[in-house]
Amino acid sequence: MARAPASYDPFTQQPETMGELERWHHVLAVFQHAGNREPVPLSGAILAPVDRLLAFSVSEYALLLTTGSIRRMIGRYAKDAGVSMAEAETTPLQDAADFLAPRRPARRTKAGGAVRTKQKKDKRSVGPPRAKGGRRPTNSDLLDFDKSERKKTPNLTDKQVLATFRKKHPNHPIFEADDPSGALRAARSRRNQKRPKR
Repeated sequence: MARAPASYDPFTQQPETMGELERWHHVLAVFQHAGNREPVPLSGAILAPVDRLLAFSVSEYALLLTTGSIRRMIGRYAKDAGVSMAEAETTPLQDAADFLAPRRPARRTKAGGAVRTKQKKDKRSVGPPRAKGGRRPTNSDLLDFDKSERKKTPNLTDKQVLATFRKKHPNHPIFEADDPSGALRAARSRRNQKRPKR
């Protein structure tokens, strides 16, 4: 049973629904701009559906997860699922990810082994230009660039890193975010959380 929206505390609880994820990102944005109290880091089982929602946001809107892109996904879910906005806001993250970004089923061979189905290219999809070798630049490319630049010059600010990165990838989705520097810090934090503890 979903908890009441007013009872969610982003400073002590992991978000469980789309509305709570939107509120969590709002608190994070306030923290990044004003240096107020930081929300609890995202962790555990919610990382998988959050990553799928991030992929959906980037592919559909060319935006990283922000309060604006989450609001658009809530509206998209409400429209396509035929529910109210209030119901969409209380949708569990896993259900929203399964609906908006369903996993493609594996194709079975005669021997019973699973083979991944080839995904058809959608010419209507919006995204950044392809990097060298025909591959689209991703958040991993940005984070690897960030790490490389900071090794050369440790005192670089996020804005300086992004300015240099923008020269190579001007249409990367991060530059569509309300706060590219904040989005970079959030992406860096998510990568650090995913690294296994030694």
